[in-house]
Amino acid sequence: GVCFVPAFSGLHAPVRDVHACCSVMGLTANTKREHIVRAMLESFCFRVKQLVHQAEVELDHKFPVIRMDGGVSRNDFILQTIADITGRDVQRASNLETTALGAAFFAGLSSGFWSSTEDISSKIHFEDPFKPNADQRSATMAAYEKWLKAVDRSCHWYSP
Repeated sequence: GVCFVPAFSGLHAPVRDVHACCSVMGLTANTKREHIVRAMLESFCFRVKQLVHQAEVELDHKFPVIRMDGGVSRNDFILQTIADITGRDVQRASNLETTALGAAFFAGLSSGFWSSTEDISSKIHFEDPFKPNADQRSATMAAYEKWLKAVDRSCHWYSP
């Protein structure tokens, strides 16, 4: 399979290698555009897995569900792959642009419009979750393991 390592400016947490290079590996004469697109989408999911794991280790807290918003959350393949690779439900926000909504909520809290975060939580809604697919988990984990090898090969590419 094709692997894409999104290290346009190095790899940040949890890899932390500013000298890593962006790479596409596993190309053959039979590689099609669809394989490269899938590798790029999977790389996003695999980075999410890394970040969720790192956050859980550093915070000593397991997140029971992953909630997503923004443009990338419109992609069902990405959300399902994240559910499969993390073994967690993934929820898409009903309002995809919750960054702006969050800023408005903070402004409302600081101005006294809302008195507590409980007042706000009833305003946030999520669609039905993407559930981990046990039948896909082994294939997704195999792709992740291969991707980790590609990440390792991309590290320390540029000299300091």
